[in-house]
Amino acid sequence: MFVLIWRLNILMLVQNLLITSELRGLCRKNLA
Repeated sequence: MFVLIWRLNILMLVQNLLITSELRGLCRKNLA
C-alpha cells in the first residue's frame, strides 16, 4: 500500500513540474 501511495505522489509531483514548466514556457513566449 505504501509503495502505491509513494508512486502516486511521485507521479503527481512530476505532472506538477511538467505543468509549471509549460506555464513558464507560455509566459516566456507571451513576454517575448
